[in-house]
Parts: sequence; C-alpha cells; structure tokens
Amino acid sequence: MKDTVYYLCRNSERQGFLFADELPEEQYSPGLFLIPSIDEKYQPKYGFDAIDNGKIITLDLVRSEDTSSVNCYKVETKYGEFLFDLKDVDMHYIGNRVESFKDIMFTWVVPRDEIKLEEVCRDFNFYFVGHTVRGN
Repeated sequence: MKDTVYYLCRNSERQGFLFADELPEEQYSPGLFLIPSIDEKYQPKYGFDAIDNGKIITLDLVRSEDTSSVNCYKVETKYGEFLFDLKDVDMHYIGNRVESFKDIMFTWVVPRDEIKLEEVCRDFNFYFVGHTVRGN
C-alpha cells in the first residue's frame, strides 16, 4: 500500500484525512491525491489510478529525471506527460478503514498543470482518480 496514490479528503473537524465515504454525512470536502510518507522516503514508482473513456486503469507515477527537483514525478499517458510535485502535509489518516495508515503522515501529489488536466478530461474523457479503499 506504500506504493499507491490515494484519494483522500480532509476532515476539518478532526484535522486529518479520511476516505470520501468516511466523512460525516453533513460534511463535504474535495479530495486530494496523497501518498503515504514512510520514513520520509519516496518510492521510485507509485500506481496512480485514472479513468480513460470510462475504464479504470493504473498508470505509473515515476520520479522525473527531466527536472532538477527530486520531488517532481511524472505520468506518461497517450495524451501526453503530466508532471506532479510532492509536498509534505502535516496531517495523517484518522479513519478506521486502513489500520496500517494510523500515525503515518501523507505527502500531497500536486499537478503542475491543472489546465492541461482539465483540457484532456474535457477532450478525451481521461482523468486521474487515485485509489480509494472501500468500506464493507
């Protein structure tokens, strides 16, 4: 589970992350793409779920050798290359679904070019969704 990009939401009441369906019924929070920060080391590759024309696919988010930043990762797709920056977040998972996430901090996977993401979504029905762990 350490090599996956997750889609989690911020719970403002308890200051932590939850899966979308763990949020209190009356609360809405847009999700973020996050990776577990284990020993403050980044993996060389992460699985990043996306939807391509209605079909779920998993792509590789890999460290970009094309930039000077060690916190820059990329995903190669048939629609082009997408760059993401990794940014530390001072919050952890506060839900009950994934016991191994307890007390682990997360790193935010931030797209560098949101306009390009929106254009590809609109033109080709392709978008990143991240992974979520469903409840029973």
